[in-house]
This record gives sequence, C-alpha cells and structure tokens, in this order.
Amino acid sequence: MKSLELLCALITFDIMNSNPLTQSSQSFFKMLQRLHLFLVIGVVLFLAISIYLVESGGLGEDEEMIEIFQYFVPIFAMICIIASRFMFNKRRATLASAKTLQEKTEGYQAALIVKWALIEGASLFAIITFMLTGNYGLGTIAFIMLMYLILQRPNLESALEDMNLSHADFGKVRDPKAIIFDRSKSKHD
Repeated sequence: MKSLELLCALITFDIMNSNPLTQSSQSFFKMLQRLHLFLVIGVVLFLAISIYLVESGGLGEDEEMIEIFQYFVPIFAMICIIASRFMFNKRRATLASAKTLQEKTEGYQAALIVKWALIEGASLFAIITFMLTGNYGLGTIAFIMLMYLILQRPNLESALEDMNLSHADFGKVRDPKAIIFDRSKSKHD
C-alpha cells in the first residue's frame, strides 16, 4: 500500500508547475489526463506492433495456444473490468473519511491509477496472447479493452461527483487556479 502511495506522490510531481510543492486544480487534472494518455498510447503502440508482427508472419499461429486462450482471455478481461470498478468504488468510498482536499485528491488519483492498471493489464495480456496465437478474436478483445480504457479518461465533472467534496472544496476544485495541493506544509503542522 505504501509503494502505491509513493508511486502516486511521484506521479503527482508536476514538472510544468513552477512550484513543485503546490499544485492548482487545473494542473492536477492536466497531470491525470497526461498519465491516462500515456497509458493509452503505450497500449496503442504495443497493439500496432503486434498486428504488424502477426501480419508479417513473425509471430502467431499456434493452434494449441488458441484453444487455451480463446476462453481464458475474455473471462480474464471481464474479471479485470469488474475488479477495476470494485477497487475504484472501494477506494472512492474511503474518500468520504478524508479530512482535507489534498487527501481526497491524492486518494482519487490513487483510485484512478489502480482502475487504469487493471484495465491496461487485461489489454496487454490480450495483446500478448494475440501475438502468440495470431487469433484476431484475441486482438479484438485487446482492442475492446483499449476502447474501455479510453472511455475512462478523467474529467472535472466525474471527479467532482466521485470525490464527495464539501461545498468549499467543491468551489476550489472548480476554480482552475485554486491551489489544491500544498506540500510545503507538513502533515504535522
């Protein structure tokens, strides 16, 4: 759990921000959207390379593997979708007990990262099985998972709904210039 919090803290560090100890609402959402975009681009590139390799005859066409994966991959993809929703909702429910806006936004970020990781993992697994077998049905599952990942793009409206904010915090998050992170103050102050 601590390693996930550390990962979230590292990702939150916004190079574009003039002060890495503070972060505005606008830069927070831009950072989330960039992270999401990079995950999507990684899957798209891997899928494109896989299609090229299968089409060029470099990989694929293992009939025994097709029998194994034709049922396992769709089931695994569904389990990952369900698990991503479950984990996101579970983490989102804990945001209600967070006392500060910073805790809520960091918790929301962590929840999104877990959700995206599960979806991306299923997509990458489907791509690997597609490369091993050359079965375009498995490639289609990878494509469907990619589309589902794209649909999970973060936006302000869904974040406001998900974070269970007070009226004052709601106004801060809506204001693009409002500082929502201030790491210059320690938690013990």
